[in-house]
Amino acid sequence: MAPDPFDGYRRRLAVLVTAGLLVAAPATAQSPPRSPAAILATAIKTLLDEARLAKTEGQLPRLDADYAPRAGPPLPPLIVGRQLIRRADRDPFVDAYVRWQLTSFEPALPEMTDREFERFLSELPPMLENPRANGSLLGDVNAALGAGALPESTQAALRRRLDTMAAQASRARTMNRPAMNLYDWVASQLPQTGARALQLQLARLDALVDAGWPSDAAKSRLEDLFNASARDRSFTADQRRLGASQAQRLAGRTRVFLTSARIDQGALVAQFNDTGVYDFDVKRWTRALLRH
Repeated sequence: MAPDPFDGYRRRLAVLVTAGLLVAAPATAQSPPRSPAAILATAIKTLLDEARLAKTEGQLPRLDADYAPRAGPPLPPLIVGRQLIRRADRDPFVDAYVRWQLTSFEPALPEMTDREFERFLSELPPMLENPRANGSLLGDVNAALGAGALPESTQAALRRRLDTMAAQASRARTMNRPAMNLYDWVASQLPQTGARALQLQLARLDALVDAGWPSDAAKSRLEDLFNASARDRSFTADQRRLGASQAQRLAGRTRVFLTSARIDQGALVAQFNDTGVYDFDVKRWTRALLRH
């Protein structure tokens, strides 16, 4: 029987999870109850180890935020919420993974001033880069497009390059799950419309554009929020100005990414898209926001 390529990974993960569960086990008659702070510290340590192993191995040990049921006693929602609004690690993926799994404790987003909320959004972990937006790849694809019919050896090398890119893009989408789900969790803690929902969606769009991922769905949601803002009296004048300023910083930002590529009759055929946020988008959005 062929060896399982992930067997070593699974054994290492089992050791990490077992260690975390043993440390976080409920108190017995011989030991005093552990404080919420101690339980939270153990959870963070376990999740940091999981995240670093996941990054090394290139796969997620959990596809959902499901750490809390295995961590022992429930934690006060506000304690976990206060931890969630701070970075857990300097590495963006590790930070995203830990904070994503902490949402399984069903925390509460703490009260924040507008300035504190803006800082919190600025410290949400960025997305991993889309391999389809890699500059070197795009340069090679454009060169092949201009070359017409390609020699067999070039076709074979290009097919290998495209296959590698497709595998890398699939992995990156999976590894972005923690960051994407963290944005979703923050959205679930906010009203569906209003200043903070708008600011969060601007931060999400900024992250997608910066990493070269498709942004049409995020732009469509943002359009709805800007249109709703024109009728929403809950916005303060400062919040309207802040939203307009954040949108204007996105104007003109774009990254091109490869959507498809194949070799047809010896020549490369490729299609591209971009993450563009155009000046006319921003002008339309801010006009709605400042219409009040």
